[in-house]
Amino acid sequence: MDQGVDLAFDRELRETSEAIPRKIEEDLGALAFTRYIHDVWTLVTRANRYVEENAPWTLAKNKDLGRLGSVLYNLSESLRLIGLYLAPVMPSTSQKIWYALGLDREIASCRLLDESAWGRTNAGTAIKPGAQLFPRIDQKKNTEKKMEKTSEEAQKPAPQPVSAGPEQIGIEDFMKVDLRAGRIVTAERVEKSEKLVKLKVDIGAELRQVVAGIGKSYTPEELVGKSIVIVANLKPAKLMGVESQGMLLAATSGDLLAVATFDRETKPGSRVK
Repeated sequence: MDQGVDLAFDRELRETSEAIPRKIEEDLGALAFTRYIHDVWTLVTRANRYVEENAPWTLAKNKDLGRLGSVLYNLSESLRLIGLYLAPVMPSTSQKIWYALGLDREIASCRLLDESAWGRTNAGTAIKPGAQLFPRIDQKKNTEKKMEKTSEEAQKPAPQPVSAGPEQIGIEDFMKVDLRAGRIVTAERVEKSEKLVKLKVDIGAELRQVVAGIGKSYTPEELVGKSIVIVANLKPAKLMGVESQGMLLAATSGDLLAVATFDRETKPGSRVK
């Protein structure tokens, strides 16, 4: 794959990609998972439009191989980054995208900040076509199957209604989460972020650094001294370059967040059950 000449279309695609890491770090810090997917999808949408704008099939027909190489490289980079950004919610599919692009690295072992730079794919990397990840739905066959299923179900007793709600888990799954009482010792805003606040939290045996997206709901001064609940066995993650060694619990109400606290004095490090 040849990177070729850099045109306006190419720069816009690259700039769309480069803006995503900061957005998704803030999304994750605020526990805004729906917005996280929406922000990643801006690159998917821009890449789709890039295909229409550059029409690689026409470039191939006209034997404009220089421009064709540039377009294919930029699309492969877009797919690599889409796989990287979607890995937390679609790990298996994301890894298949990387393998198809000729990338043998495991996404789970990569750091977001290292891999999010544009141009990490080496020119000349061989593509490995595989099974179609998202096959087109045959509407006719799909309708026929639905009609057959409806006919079969009409002959069965009506099922009892099931109340809507989140998926249930067993107590063994819940016990895997190590919830601890903590007391906020210091709090300061993360530079260049409206939402992220860096906290030092006493959890009894140690002092943890926790980064939370609560800066629009609390000032740092309001947070100092609060007793909170944190997930103590969460893998460390970096938000805007600052390491977070846990996650505090908070309830959302529109754009506002309410940190989970205790109604009486609680010793830091106490297990929350």
